[in-house]
Amino acid sequence: MAKKDTFEIKTIALGLIDRPIEPDRMSIDPDYIEELSKSISEIGLMNPIGLRPVNGRFEIVDGDRRFLAIQKLGIKEIKARVLHLD
Repeated sequence: MAKKDTFEIKTIALGLIDRPIEPDRMSIDPDYIEELSKSISEIGLMNPIGLRPVNGRFEIVDGDRRFLAIQKLGIKEIKARVLHLD
């Protein structure tokens, strides 16, 4: 669990972000990702994804579907919450 106020907002290259080792969803609806991509394209990313540092890279802990939607748009870097977990 993250401690209170133990994160920072950073701009991270998508190439440094890895999907979760243990995803919280068994399957992801491609139509939803398409819809989410369209929304992000029109209004931007309203809620940054959450990442944890792992060996010079970052693993997604919150926002896997948002990551996939951003990736689909061809965006090269995003602002994300980098969590400092125990």
